[in-house]
Amino acid sequence: MSNDLLNPSLPNLTNSEMASATYITFKNAGSNDSGWDSKAEIYGTESNALLHSLYRFDAIEGQTFDMFSVSYFDPYVLRVYDQNGRPVIANSESNDPADFVLSDGVGYGVDFIENWISTYTGSYYVEASPHQGDFYTFHELMLGVEITTMDEIADKIFTWAESEYPALFSGHPQSEEIAGFHARIYADSQTALGERDGNVFFYDGFTETVTLVGTVNDFPI
Repeated sequence: MSNDLLNPSLPNLTNSEMASATYITFKNAGSNDSGWDSKAEIYGTESNALLHSLYRFDAIEGQTFDMFSVSYFDPYVLRVYDQNGRPVIANSESNDPADFVLSDGVGYGVDFIENWISTYTGSYYVEASPHQGDFYTFHELMLGVEITTMDEIADKIFTWAESEYPALFSGHPQSEEIAGFHARIYADSQTALGERDGNVFFYDGFTETVTLVGTVNDFPI
């Protein structure tokens, strides 16, 4: 789960902004301590990087992303938008790591989005929003990806729920595909948990009601 939140005050991207976004691709991450399977990295030292700091990338449903934006001052707001230009997550500052000290010996501010899960297959946009100094103009955007599937993510959420609410979700049943949901049915309590399109649902067999609980990004997995 990402600890970052969607800022409701963030505006949507315009068609012009989306059209001008730079497309970025991923490469094999090689051996690393972060668990990434692939990564993308963009950096430079040109001034006024904020004028061209919006990027477009493609993701597969269920992939897990870590994102870093680095500049001399703390970046304004690292944020992600969906394919229609609507904001889906933004850095909250609360989980940012310590300043990165680079080869010039200077500490640079960092915005960080951790464990964000893509909820559909298609394009997304990321705004790095670097805040450069007059002399220290280095800026960098790094995206790391763990190749996971939405079913794997959902199963982690179901298992977490079983440990947190054993009276409701007992027996650790096998997950199955039911009416378009990836789900687990808990016979003892006549309940079920299901995931569809990145949303998590709870089914109460006594009242025969289905309740939207949240998205896959809302759970501490």
